[in-house]
Amino acid sequence: MNTMAAMVPDLLRRFASTQYHSRFSNDAVVTLATNNKHLLAEFEARSEQIGEAFRTFGAGWVWRLVQDEDAPYDSDEPTILDAGSITMLFLGTGTMVAVDWIRREVLGFAATDVSSGRLFQLIIGIAKEHEPFPSIQAAGQSLLKRSIV
Repeated sequence: MNTMAAMVPDLLRRFASTQYHSRFSNDAVVTLATNNKHLLAEFEARSEQIGEAFRTFGAGWVWRLVQDEDAPYDSDEPTILDAGSITMLFLGTGTMVAVDWIRREVLGFAATDVSSGRLFQLIIGIAKEHEPFPSIQAAGQSLLKRSIV
């Protein structure tokens, strides 16, 4: 890191170390990188549920969940914004998780006091309720069929 980068704070935690890694393979290959042992343990304990919920969306998921010690914990009430290809989960102002259904990525920042179990329960719930995003090819074929009929 150069001198200028050292003087500018990394407010987005882009360079946060995620030294704990796990990967499981069932119907959905999912890899997790995190900086928190509790998130890692919860991920491994719920691997079957995660695989079941995410297999509809294909294999090759990459998750990065960072526990942020500076993030405030002010609510356990979830707010979910779904834009089709991306779903955002917020727990108060200090916890945010983004699910990119096309790139098969999950990126999240969690306040220290957020329960790992609650966080994974919500992420799994989002996957179970999300409609599969149609591929460009499938969407094109569907449009072609409509125009022929």
